[in-house]
Amino acid sequence: MSAMREDLEQRRDGMWTGAYVSLLLVVPSVYGAVVAPGLVLKGVVIGVAMALALAGYVLGTCARDLGRVLHDTLPPVTAEAGLDHTG
Repeated sequence: MSAMREDLEQRRDGMWTGAYVSLLLVVPSVYGAVVAPGLVLKGVVIGVAMALALAGYVLGTCARDLGRVLHDTLPPVTAEAGLDHTG
């Protein structure tokens, strides 16, 4: 049970990382749309920015929902005897 929880937590953390990275890449792509010459190139850059924003939103939503599932269904991993996880 602990291995399954750790795997799901790792997937959730990966989803959060992907969401943050894709949303951070939206800002430079919007700037690129401002400075890009030509209407076609601006359209391509805006399309990429919209795809990045959608990917970030979907990954963030999935990570949040997976966090809820982990919190509601699986018991938290208990610390083994002798280990101090309080800091």
